[in-house]
Amino acid sequence: MKHYSTAVSLSHRLELKGIQPDFFTLNILMNCFCHMGQINFGFSVLAKILKRGYQPHTITFTTLIKGLCLKGQVNKALHFHDKLLAQGIKFDQVSYGTLINGVCKIGDTRAAIKLLKKIDGRLTKPDVVMYNTIIDALCKYQRVSEAYGLFSEMTVKGISANVVIATKAAGHRTQDKGHLRKAGPKGLLGDQPNIKITFSFSITSSC
Repeated sequence: MKHYSTAVSLSHRLELKGIQPDFFTLNILMNCFCHMGQINFGFSVLAKILKRGYQPHTITFTTLIKGLCLKGQVNKALHFHDKLLAQGIKFDQVSYGTLINGVCKIGDTRAAIKLLKKIDGRLTKPDVVMYNTIIDALCKYQRVSEAYGLFSEMTVKGISANVVIATKAAGHRTQDKGHLRKAGPKGLLGDQPNIKITFSFSITSSC
């Protein structure tokens, strides 16, 4: 169980005793505030990081992006990303996985696909988590053909799919086309004896 408020309270008591948080601790505090829905305090921590001469890294900015997404402020998260990108900040797969997850959560799958295309080969390499997030959202909104197309795209690019993704794509496509036979993941994945069956994905940043 994560006691975010306890961590914030402990840090405050330590500061009152003259013990100043280091860069690592400040990142933890930022993450706590973001999970508590206090995104403004999260940005206040960023200001403190900069004031003390620390250099924020990808995890720092991804934490704030996730905090904005958790508050439903996805457009602000995208704007914050664009602003940082223009300043030369580099983002990784976790960063974009977080953004894509946030965009999908508000139902804007078109924007999620657009973002996926934007980063592909230019900003970072899309991974199975990003594809799974969008495929899951597309299936949720009954956009089955697009989901299957995205699944086909990832396999063509050599991104290894797992049984869960294949089952989603195959099952929805079979239902969508009214096939009498039940499609299974084997037909989509081929013979891959070493494939790992994964039941869930988690888009996470630092905690």
